[in-house]
Amino acid sequence: GALINEVSFSKPEWINGKRTITVHWRGSKDRYKIVHLIEYGHVQKGTGKFIKPKAMGGVNRAIRQGQNKYFETLKRELKKL
Repeated sequence: GALINEVSFSKPEWINGKRTITVHWRGSKDRYKIVHLIEYGHVQKGTGKFIKPKAMGGVNRAIRQGQNKYFETLKRELKKL
């Protein structure tokens, strides 16, 4: 939906010796606010209670889970060159 449509990526760059891209959620529906609340949790107004959503850390978890597959694919494609 709108969350996926608002995702964009920076061009690859070197930061501290590591190849890096930056993921942005920008768009007219401001979904980046939802992504931030779900990824990091938030403090509830009034009670001060920390709210930890079930999907908390989902973006980071998805990156970690796909990391090995990414590097396997990268190595395989580089061998073709």
